[in-house]
Amino acid sequence: MAPVRLCLLGAGRWGQRYIDTISTSAGVALTALASRNPAAAAFVPQDCHIFTDWREAVRAEDVDAVIVATPPALHAEMALAAIAAGRPVLIEKPLTLSLAEAQAIRDAARGSHVLASVGHIHLHNGGYLTLKRHLPAIGRLLHIRCEAGNWGPFRPDVTPLWDWAPHDLSMCLDLVGSAPIAVNCENSALEQHEAGWAGNFRLTLDFPGDIKADIRVGNMMATRTRQIEARGTKGSLVFDDIAHTLTLRRDKTETTLPVPATKPLACQIDAFAQAVRKRRTRDPALDDGVEIIDILNECEHQLPHKQMI
Repeated sequence: MAPVRLCLLGAGRWGQRYIDTISTSAGVALTALASRNPAAAAFVPQDCHIFTDWREAVRAEDVDAVIVATPPALHAEMALAAIAAGRPVLIEKPLTLSLAEAQAIRDAARGSHVLASVGHIHLHNGGYLTLKRHLPAIGRLLHIRCEAGNWGPFRPDVTPLWDWAPHDLSMCLDLVGSAPIAVNCENSALEQHEAGWAGNFRLTLDFPGDIKADIRVGNMMATRTRQIEARGTKGSLVFDDIAHTLTLRRDKTETTLPVPATKPLACQIDAFAQAVRKRRTRDPALDDGVEIIDILNECEHQLPHKQMI
């Protein structure tokens, strides 16, 4: 079976993660890279064509699908160009920085019947997927608690709200299966350093069925943290991504569940390639991606700094 030929837009820190992962993944090949970095040739296979103009890369003949791994402000223009060229596109989170742009991508993808997806990588984490499979064991879902952060990185283009929260929001939307009916957001000590934005945020969400979520994210945390806990009427499930543990708590007992040793980014690329190969034209991740931008915009309206970027 011929590999899915990928075009990557962007060779920054995360773009290089894509390059490394694609190089060790079966069923895909990196045939085009758009980058103005003169050192980019050292990152990619010899037969990968490097373009300085990303528009030419998107339209290259030996490309089956496009991955957008550039700063978020560029996502909308690049994704819309890929869709116009008839190329399925995977867009890194956050989908965009405005709801209007996110909706434009969704409308263009639907109108053109071209696959567009969003890189919510933690939906492909083996520990999270195992938690989701065991959800019936805790009864009716009542509450989701997420905590994720570190000291840094500090980005000049987006606050930690936009850098960290999309991951946890994607998991909450996926577990509940619907959009929230109410959102509240507050931040502590948001500052703009020379290297970029620094701060911590707390989001509380109310979902239909009296389900609530509490999300704490930021880049001013003392230690690296990533946890998600789902509590229900019969118990709880806690996945600690840093410790790589999943615990089922029920009837005053704790059971450690096995966590697959998979690489989320490799799984995400494989899922996208499978969808391209099967000629799928819709991905629920796009609808969730749009909803997440709507939530983040609502959060921005509630915060005193009024500076999203």
